[in-house]
Amino acid sequence: MRTWTWMGMGTVVLALTVLISVASAENWPRYLGPSDNGISSETGLIDTFGESGPEVLWSRPMQAGFGGSAVFEGKIYVMDRIGDTTDVVLCLDLASGDEVWKEQYDAPGRFQHTGARSTPAVDKDVVITVGPLGDVRCWDREKHTVLWKKDLLADWNDGQKTGRPMWAVAQSPLIVGDLVILAPQNNKVGVVAYEKKTGKIVWQSKPVGTMAYPSPRKITVDGVDQIMILANDPDEMVRVTGLALKDGSTLWEYKDGWKCKIPCATPTDLGDGRLFITGAYRAGCAMIRVKKDGDAWKVEQLYSDYGSSDVKPDIQSWMHDAIYYQGHLYANSSTNNKGLVCLTPEGKVVWSSKQQFDSGGPLLIVDGKIFILHGDNGTLYLAKATPEGYQELASAKVLDGKDKQVWGTMSLSDGKLLVRDKYTLKCLNVKAK
Repeated sequence: MRTWTWMGMGTVVLALTVLISVASAENWPRYLGPSDNGISSETGLIDTFGESGPEVLWSRPMQAGFGGSAVFEGKIYVMDRIGDTTDVVLCLDLASGDEVWKEQYDAPGRFQHTGARSTPAVDKDVVITVGPLGDVRCWDREKHTVLWKKDLLADWNDGQKTGRPMWAVAQSPLIVGDLVILAPQNNKVGVVAYEKKTGKIVWQSKPVGTMAYPSPRKITVDGVDQIMILANDPDEMVRVTGLALKDGSTLWEYKDGWKCKIPCATPTDLGDGRLFITGAYRAGCAMIRVKKDGDAWKVEQLYSDYGSSDVKPDIQSWMHDAIYYQGHLYANSSTNNKGLVCLTPEGKVVWSSKQQFDSGGPLLIVDGKIFILHGDNGTLYLAKATPEGYQELASAKVLDGKDKQVWGTMSLSDGKLLVRDKYTLKCLNVKAK
C-alpha cells in the first residue's frame, strides 16, 4: 500500500492546480471567439476591480485602426495598416506582447476611418486575414509564408458599382474544417468556399445581395450545417440567406421584412432556428425563425421594428453583435439611449442599463459576467450577465479613447483580456487572485 507524505500530497495538489488552470484556458481563434457567439467558457475570473482597473500586463502602440485579435496557443494574431499603402499582419506573444513575427504587403488605397477592420481566423495550420481593401491572405501559421492569396473585389468584379462598401471591407474570415468561407457579395456571386490549404474554389453561391459589414457565420438548423450571411439589398432593405455548407446552394432567404441603412452587426443565432437581427440608424431589430418543412425551408418573421408587427423592442446595436446567453439576449443599444439591454427571445425588454457605452462599444460574456467597453472614452465596465436587472460590478478607464473610436472587438484567452482603442492594444489580467 502506498504511503503519501505531506510533500508528496503538496506536489500532487500543485500539479492538479496547474492542470486545471491549463484546462480552463481557451483559444479565441476568430471573430466572436471559440464558439462563434461572443462567449468564453473560461472560469475563475475577477468579480470586481479598483479604480485603476485590472492589472495591465502589457501595452503596445498600433497604427490607426479597429481590427480585433485572434488568439491561438498563446499567440495573438492581429492586423494593422500603415497609412494608405500597406497591410500588416502581426503575431505577438500573449504573455508579453513581444513581436513573434510580422509580415506586410502593398495594399494602396484610401477610405474613411483608415485602418484594419477584421479579425483573423486561425487554426493549427493557417492564419487567414482580410484587409480593408479586400486583400485575402492565407499564411502558414508556423512558417508565416503565404500559401495563397485572393482579392474579394478584383477576383469577383461584376462590372458594376457593387464592390467595396463606403467604409471598406470589414468582414472577418471563417474557417470551417478544411474550408475558408468569404463573402464577395455582388451581382455575380454571394459567398465563396475556398480549400483551406490551396485556395482552390470548392463552391460559390448565387448572389445574395451586395456587400455589407457583417461576417459569414456557420449555423446548424434542423441538423443541417449552413452558412448564414446578411447583405444589403435595394432601398436599404436587408437580405439574410442560408446556404448549404456542403455545396453553397440556397436553402432559404429572408428579405423585405427589415430595413437598415448601414447593417454592421452579424445576426445572432439562438441555436433553435431563431436569428436575431439588429442595427442602428433607427433600424431597431427583428427576429426570424428558420425551419425545415419536408424538403423545403420556411422563414417566419416573429417580430420586426420595421413594418407591421405587434412587438417592437427597438434594440439598436450599431456595430457589435447581440449575445445570446442562458436564455436571454444582451446588446449594446446606445444608439437609442438604452445602453446595455437584456431582452427575451420573444422581444420583451427585461432591463436597460440607461448607462451609455457609446454605439461602438464592444462586449463579451464569460464566467457569468459581461465585459463591455465604452466606445468613446475607453472605460471598461463589468456587470452580471443576468436577467435580474442591470448589476454593475466595477468600472475603470483602461484606454485613452483617443479620437473617441474604441470600436475594436475584445478577445479573451487564459484570463487575459485584449482590448484596444484606435492606437493602442492592451492585455489585461482578469483572472481572480
